[in-house]
Order: sequence, then structure tokens, then C-alpha cells
Amino acid sequence: ENTPYMLALSVFEPDVTKQADEMLASLKRKVSTAAWLTAGLVGLGCLLLAGLVYWFNNEMARPLQKLAQYLGAVQDGGYRTELTLTEEEAGSLEMKEIVANMHKMLVALRFCNKKYTEGDTVKEMDTCCDALDLVLKTRNQPGEGICYNNMGNICRALEAKKAVYSRTFTF
Repeated sequence: ENTPYMLALSVFEPDVTKQADEMLASLKRKVSTAAWLTAGLVGLGCLLLAGLVYWFNNEMARPLQKLAQYLGAVQDGGYRTELTLTEEEAGSLEMKEIVANMHKMLVALRFCNKKYTEGDTVKEMDTCCDALDLVLKTRNQPGEGICYNNMGNICRALEAKKAVYSRTFTF
């Protein structure tokens, strides 16, 4: 019935926890690798974001700032200030179109503007020729008539002063 013998086993603790320790070490390596990978991706994302901000600043913000400064200066100066922002400097296609339209608008604002020409008949003829180029491109017949009429008046005024002015332009 009852056995008077007892069985005793002794096991060293490292033998018992060996598998658990190996699993824990493996888990620590995986967590460490994931943390470094996450940090690297976050760093790469920050660099990419910084690059995008730099690109946006150069392609969009700077040309817009330059255009805004110009608009403030041109209004106060009687449209005598030239637009120094070229289409090449504008960057994006949209900004290039805005700059091209600003040049056209400047031609229209200078046309027959005494504050701009300040009585200079050569400058008046230049603005009429620029305006004529614009109205010919847009096929604006009433505008053509006005330009030719103003050019005739300027030529009459130049003849009266015995001045000669010639400028070639294409139709």
C-alpha cells in the first residue's frame, strides 16, 4: 500500500528557465530591431518632409512672395516698376501662367496711363505697340482700332516735334 520510499529530483534553475530565457532574449532582439527600424523610418520621413518643404518654398512660396512685393510696388509707382520675376523663375506651370498673365495685365494697365508715360511720346508709342501685340493675339478688333488710333495721334505729335521714331512689330 504505501511505499516508504520518496523520490527527490533536483534540477538546476538555469535548466528550467533556459527556454523562457531564450524566448525573452529573442523577443528583446525583435523589439530592439523594430524600435531601430521605426526610428530610422521616422528619421527618413523627417528628411523627406524637410525636402518637400524646401521644394515648396522654392517652387511656390518664394515666387508668390516676389509677386506680392511687386504688386505693392507697382501700384504705388504708377506701374513704372518692371516685373523682374521671369516665367523660368516662377517654377510650377501654374506660377508660370500667373507671371505671363501679370505681364499682360501690366501692358493693359500701362496703356494710355499718363502717370506711367509722364508725357514721354516714345514711351507712349512703346505701350501702344505692346498693347497692339496683345490685342492682335486676342483678336480684339475694337482694341486694335484704339491702338492704331493712339499710335496715329502719337505719330502726329512726334511729327509736330520733328522727331522720328520707328519700331518694328509682327502681326
